[in-house]
Amino acid sequence: MRLIDADALEKEMCSGCEYNKSKYANCDDCAIANAPTIDAEPVVHCKDCKWADWYKTAGGEQFCYCIETDSGGRTANDFCSYGERREP
Repeated sequence: MRLIDADALEKEMCSGCEYNKSKYANCDDCAIANAPTIDAEPVVHCKDCKWADWYKTAGGEQFCYCIETDSGGRTANDFCSYGERREP
């Protein structure tokens, strides 16, 4: 299974559809509109999280200490439910 932006696909593929003359497709017969969906939230990895504070061990390994959860030992690709993307 792959997660896709079905709204963007529908906009691109169905805007010129002979069954739907409007700017955006909402055709009841359209396979895209009738496809099953899931609820998904984007994941923020520790490397992109505003709560991450980085430190190195004596051996030179880099780990994250999470300010929000008050826990450490996480790696760059770890994530949790408290993750928030930091401002660029």
